[in-house]
Amino acid sequence: MIIDQASGWIDGVRRVVSPNYEERPVGAELALIVLHGISLPPGEFGNGWIDRFFC
Repeated sequence: MIIDQASGWIDGVRRVVSPNYEERPVGAELALIVLHGISLPPGEFGNGWIDRFFC
């Protein structure tokens, strides 16, 4: 896992930015990274459900 130091994002992964966030305070250090995995039933991919769930 490689974190882009300029943006703070993990390189090479898909991300969907949630509208429910705020900017990190100046000087705050990163203390926790949460990676969330979801399992869907077979054949239930590409329908937008995951994006709608988190946003």
